[in-house]
Amino acid sequence: RLDRLFLLLENGSSAVTRRAAANQLGEVQRLHPHELHNLLANVTTHLQSVVWDTRIAAGIAVEAILKNVPQWKPIGQTTCKIGPDEWHCQNNWLSCDSFNLQTILSDSAHLMGSDGKEYDTQNDASRNDSEKLAKQCELVNSKLGLDKTAQLGFDPSNLYTPDDFQIEIKIEPQNKKQMNVGDVVGLSCREANRARRKARQAILKQRSRDKGSVGPSNQSVDDEDEPDRKKIKLDNTPPENVAVPDNTGCWSPDAVHWPLDWFCSQLLTSIFSPLWEVRHGAGTALRHLLKTHGCSGGKSTNIPEEKMEVSHQSWLEDIALRLVCVLTLDRFGDFVCDQVVAPVRETCAQALGSVVILMQPDRIIKVLNVLLQLLKQEDWETRHGGLLGVKYMFAVRQDLLGQLLPISFDSLHKALSDPVDDVGAVAGGALATAVDLMVLKHPDSGLAVLKTLCALIPEQDDLTPAANTFVPLLSQLLLKPEISSKIEADETIGQLVKRLWSLLQHNNSSVRRAALETLSVIPNQQGLTTWGSLLQPTLRHIFQRGLIEPLPTISATVEEVWSNIIHNSDLADVLVAACPFMTGWLCLAMQPTKLPFDPSLLIQATPLTKLQDCGSKRGSNLLDCNTINCDIKQYIGGTETIAQETREENALHARCMATRMLGVLSTFIVQPSPAITYTSEMESPIDCYVKVLLVYLSSKSALQRLVVGLVVAEWAKRCPPNPPPSALVNRILQCVSEIVYYDEIAVCYTRLLQDTKDFIALLKHYKLPTEDFNSQNVLTLDQMEKICGESVAHTLYKAKLRPKIAETLQERRKIIHASIVATLTDQNMLSVMTQAALSGAIVMLGNLPENLHPIVKPLMDSIKYEENEELQALAAHHLTKLVEMCVNRTPCPNNKIITNLCTYLRCDPEFTPKIPVISIKVLRFLNMFTNAFI
Repeated sequence: RLDRLFLLLENGSSAVTRRAAANQLGEVQRLHPHELHNLLANVTTHLQSVVWDTRIAAGIAVEAILKNVPQWKPIGQTTCKIGPDEWHCQNNWLSCDSFNLQTILSDSAHLMGSDGKEYDTQNDASRNDSEKLAKQCELVNSKLGLDKTAQLGFDPSNLYTPDDFQIEIKIEPQNKKQMNVGDVVGLSCREANRARRKARQAILKQRSRDKGSVGPSNQSVDDEDEPDRKKIKLDNTPPENVAVPDNTGCWSPDAVHWPLDWFCSQLLTSIFSPLWEVRHGAGTALRHLLKTHGCSGGKSTNIPEEKMEVSHQSWLEDIALRLVCVLTLDRFGDFVCDQVVAPVRETCAQALGSVVILMQPDRIIKVLNVLLQLLKQEDWETRHGGLLGVKYMFAVRQDLLGQLLPISFDSLHKALSDPVDDVGAVAGGALATAVDLMVLKHPDSGLAVLKTLCALIPEQDDLTPAANTFVPLLSQLLLKPEISSKIEADETIGQLVKRLWSLLQHNNSSVRRAALETLSVIPNQQGLTTWGSLLQPTLRHIFQRGLIEPLPTISATVEEVWSNIIHNSDLADVLVAACPFMTGWLCLAMQPTKLPFDPSLLIQATPLTKLQDCGSKRGSNLLDCNTINCDIKQYIGGTETIAQETREENALHARCMATRMLGVLSTFIVQPSPAITYTSEMESPIDCYVKVLLVYLSSKSALQRLVVGLVVAEWAKRCPPNPPPSALVNRILQCVSEIVYYDEIAVCYTRLLQDTKDFIALLKHYKLPTEDFNSQNVLTLDQMEKICGESVAHTLYKAKLRPKIAETLQERRKIIHASIVATLTDQNMLSVMTQAALSGAIVMLGNLPENLHPIVKPLMDSIKYEENEELQALAAHHLTKLVEMCVNRTPCPNNKIITNLCTYLRCDPEFTPKIPVISIKVLRFLNMFTNAFI
């Protein structure tokens, strides 16, 4: 079973399978506690795998195993009987007081992706130089695909000769060879003793194999017993006679030291490995180990009880400094969309957070001071690692943030403007954890950060990684009135708003959300006199974002921000900004699903001109992201990069949201302008707006009628006009009563009409009877369906025609009939959707006609047949409003409406089972039987 679990851990088909195998290993530990060290030893091998998923699953397995291991809580000695070796072990731990970062940087080699041995060429001493050069030529030909060109008559020797591979390498002597950081910081006394014991055991095993044979080596036994320090290597085998928990969940009383100390020591050694995979796996396991059993490290039964906590804290400090060494020297990273991915630094910073959460405040401050030294180094990777450590320290110790932030604020604030964007991005993430503290106790610091962000954000392009943290941080600060009220508006805010327009199209959804939330609070800024000129493009960008946004959560934010901006802006500014574009916005909301928007109707965010020195200071792309976005086709519900099926699912939601936004705006644009004095000869704003709506209601487009109906319903819901415009009400009632073929099926209808007439001509050619529609130039879809229906199929079956002709006519009939059915389905779907929207508009306007059947029927049909849940719920809301309005109406239609709804509710026997009718006699018998037992 264990072999299968470890096999799944390594080669599982999915992350779910690997995680399940890891959890099963934890279950094995629970059932068999004595297998603890063997399980950890086997998992350690998978922690060094080159496969990312395997290392992650191995880390999960470590956590699952250790969760089923009891905590180590030794009882210290009452009297000080500690041996000198033990005190030496404690004193050999790294300490912040004696830690020298410059020594680490100068004497230690960088931790790269590998040790570089895979690039070394194999040196075959059995071959001479000419044979080696010929072998190199053969390898090059094989890699370039030139090994079989001789068959084609091409000689690759004309391209290069063996002399081209004769490279003279001039080796310059190095003044000082840098060592691995593990050799610089050294092993603890206990780790070194363990390594020596394993070396002795290996030598004794080798001697037993050789049966005491003496080798040619002139080294003494003592020299072999004390191998060179750089050759010390810990294997994955657990030490012998190490304590294991029993079945009662307790450790053996014979245990002196922490039973998991060997596993922790191996991980601490592996985090300094030249291979990044080994470092990453060790950091992952170390994070889980410290999270579950970090409170047990550094403790022993040989330590006096009063010194136990001191020893534990010293052990934590040692581990923290070793992790800081990795953050200092790690240079492995990859770049995705201009953003660095540093898995080793990220994982070790998380492990540092697991250490810090257990440390005392004074030691945490010491570790923080060491991390702040990293921010002053020249290598950006070192600054990046230091900021990651500070970020996770702030995240896990929010209780100490009042002490930590004043110490580190200046360094973090300066790091926001770091020449490397990835460093600034981490600094923004670290400061984001302290926003609440800055608001309460350090508002001047928050204001300084806010001003810095306002200056930095306009300098960035859309792919700058700092935008992922800068914009959310800016949004958090602006949402705090204590800070946002102190910022100088106008020029600073104006540049910021123009940059936020472009960020509304950012690929990261969190950036788009933060940009929207930031725009939402800007109208509240005091002293902002330029908002009127910024309002129109802001509304255009937000409305356009709502139409194109594929995520429903961001769409809800768009709608909320739109409402906040309109309500918090002056009426005069809203009228000037919105009136010229109201017709255009209605047209955009009516956009067909499968047609892209006309780029000339969309507003494009113009990037600000960067300062000349900013181009060299901050990272920027060679291509303008806004130019690239212009080439991408925009559809309602998403861009062309999103699957068409997903876009079509989002389209109706985006259309409904756009109508709600326009409905909110309608309540403002029908109000009289404060700057105009209206006379009796002048048209009122509401009359002008109604004329615009009547244009779309006069068309036969289902989308146009749908959008107008939804906009009017939302407008009347928020601020019903009193009295309702009679021209608008009459036209909507006329639309509800009439039956039309919508423009959306016009192309299909025209093609079907021609195909049907051609089919009738074929039937006449073969002298077959047809329906009596020959004299009509225009046929309805129902008539077309009757012409190509089953009666014609029966006629063709009985007709005495050649088999091939009969088969051709039958196939032709089936094709036309299938197209007619599809077109009828589309027509019915459009009719249900449109009629329900128009009926809802009449209900919300509150001007009901005498005959309610044309109003009630579309709403009932929408509840029964509408496939979109959003429109179905809207129809239900309008129907309940209608029922409420008809309570005192005579005659009252409510009984009939409720009866029909109940009938439809129980029409599905699987959802509402049918209960058989029980006779009165049976009911009486049941009542008597029940009363007998009462």
